[in-house]
Amino acid sequence: MALIGKIRERSTLLLIVMFMAIMAFVLAEVVNNLGRSSGVSAIEIGEFAGQPMDDLVWRYSDKKSRLIEAQAANFGGELPDFYRTQIEQNAWDQMIKDSIYNLEIGKIGIGVCSEELNDILHGENIHELVKSDLWNQMRQGQQFNKDTLLSLLPLIQARNPGWLKNVEGALRKQRTKDKYHKMIAKGLYVSTAEADYLSRSQSRDVNVEYVYKPFSDISDSLVTVTDEALRAYYDEHKSDDEFVNDSEFRSFKFVKFDVKPSQDDEEAVKRELEERKEAFEEALDDSLFVVNYGESNASVLYPDGDFGHIDYQNDSVRMVAFLEGDTGAVYGPYKDGDFYKLIKVRNKSVRPEVEVELVFVRKNGTDDLNAKAKADSLFRLVQIIGKPFAEIVDQSDDYATKDTDGKSGWFSEKSMGLVSSDSVYREFCFKHPVGTLSSLESDQGYYLVRILNRRQAPVVKLATVDKKVRVSDRTRNSVYNTAAGFYSEAKELGFDQAVEKAQELQVDEELNIRLNNPQLIRISEGKEEVYRWLYNVGVGDISQPIICKNTILVPELTAIRADGMPKFEDVKDQMKPEVVKLMKTEYLTSMIRGKDGDLGATSTAMGVQKQLTSGINAGSASVGSIPDTESVGISLGLAVNETSDLIKGKYGVYQIKVVGESKQEKHPVSRGLLTVSLRDNVSSSGGQQQSDNLYNGLLKIMEVKDRRMIGNYKTRN
Repeated sequence: MALIGKIRERSTLLLIVMFMAIMAFVLAEVVNNLGRSSGVSAIEIGEFAGQPMDDLVWRYSDKKSRLIEAQAANFGGELPDFYRTQIEQNAWDQMIKDSIYNLEIGKIGIGVCSEELNDILHGENIHELVKSDLWNQMRQGQQFNKDTLLSLLPLIQARNPGWLKNVEGALRKQRTKDKYHKMIAKGLYVSTAEADYLSRSQSRDVNVEYVYKPFSDISDSLVTVTDEALRAYYDEHKSDDEFVNDSEFRSFKFVKFDVKPSQDDEEAVKRELEERKEAFEEALDDSLFVVNYGESNASVLYPDGDFGHIDYQNDSVRMVAFLEGDTGAVYGPYKDGDFYKLIKVRNKSVRPEVEVELVFVRKNGTDDLNAKAKADSLFRLVQIIGKPFAEIVDQSDDYATKDTDGKSGWFSEKSMGLVSSDSVYREFCFKHPVGTLSSLESDQGYYLVRILNRRQAPVVKLATVDKKVRVSDRTRNSVYNTAAGFYSEAKELGFDQAVEKAQELQVDEELNIRLNNPQLIRISEGKEEVYRWLYNVGVGDISQPIICKNTILVPELTAIRADGMPKFEDVKDQMKPEVVKLMKTEYLTSMIRGKDGDLGATSTAMGVQKQLTSGINAGSASVGSIPDTESVGISLGLAVNETSDLIKGKYGVYQIKVVGESKQEKHPVSRGLLTVSLRDNVSSSGGQQQSDNLYNGLLKIMEVKDRRMIGNYKTRN
């Protein structure tokens, strides 16, 4: 199957090359027409076949906006950011796809006449698009019925002729594309030589000896990477896809100045709450006071009286004050995180609390007998044998007590954890004396419970008024002035010298930002302003302070990597690991030179043992522990007792020797059947993957470049 895939892949690529000349001819005329501007300032959103894409001509923004508006109603008028981004990308992808296919299909002259359209809509050869998507919209979940379809179409036409027209347009587009794929498929075939090679590969198994050593096990000190070696590798591989830039990249370094509340800002909030303290004490309606003067969602009453619901249970001083203070007393203001708070004691009481040991076995509805047997067995272990709960708690389905040896900790009837809604368990815990051990059953499951302790716990009902400490304009201006001072120093002395002079500043970097689709890693806010600066400056330019929400940045652009063929300096570090692998392979090759075919010599030189593996054939994924699929093809290409050269793999170096083979008589692979299979995989009947492969090939020929982000942020004169 792997070889069939290779044949298909190669044939598809050959087909694409055949169309290159046609496509270039078509695009030369069409794109020139598209590129004529009406005199309005152009917004470049990309490149198509080497020509700039003007948004005024391609109307991408209009298409995107219409799709967003159509979907916004489903979200109450405002789309989530991730969904908006997805819609924008879908609009772009569909626009490019339609343009490529329209150009190709228009030149060839493929079309769908009215008779054919009627036939695939409601005739003898109804299209799968109608049977699936269209039918599901009209009769969701029901089996397709042609008579029902025929009765519905006139009603739809009368009520909403525009909708049916859109359906017909979608059918024409899909039918035309199907024909296009089938035309391409008819031009593909598998040669006799390819079929013969596949037959031989499938009928031969080989046994091989090999040696393999990962590059990571070969000391880097054995090789020295020279600039000459790097340049030689660059000259040979600079046009490889992994090195050619499909976008311009930019890098910058920056310092940031945190904008956070000053001591004066904190004191101002504290004074404000102190001024409200007396009024809070005298308030007759605590709820209304909290609503009027509290700020966060935490500024609410605690009607259940559970002291544990607030964040101060570990502050013993405050807890004692609450418990011993008079009803109506107000404490604070004191700082809690980003807030200053006033706390008023509304009421004090006590409540019963209990601590238990628990193992819970849940019923699953399909195997309750096994659940009961498990619970009974655990109960006997505790009751009869005396097993501690800690030794059986790993069998429990109550995850809250698994990490505490089965102990629940103190709880009230309103805070019972995982099983709090089960009345059987709740009633047992609060009605039986300390030391009681029992096995309980309810609709939820089986409980093995022992009551450890009881107490009457103090409870305080509280009301909270809080105010967040925020940055004042005075503080923000002070931080900005500090950043502006650094900017002036950086312009005069240089960025690094200004940092050194300031001493306390830390430099961070954003490296290789892809302008087609920028992603900032270390900057989480103010990205829009950073992008506007990034897209419009040159190397060495330092920005004036950029105001973000909680920080102020001063960046300097440090590098620009142009799109297209890379410069040597831009990729030499990226290429270096591959050069190291080559040099390690050459080093080991020099050690076995003159001993060709001697796998033992290679084994000694590499310091590894020979390995033997058998049954390698065309269906094998790899040879033994060698993590390279190419090793299979190398093995099958060797005769018995023939040894390969030392091979540089992706992850290591290896050498292979075929020591035996077995051949099986099989029917020759039919060239005709292979051709049919290849054509089916390209045509619409062959599934989406091969169709996508074809489109991706055409997309590459068109040299489409996405520059929407550049269009958004690039300043135009």
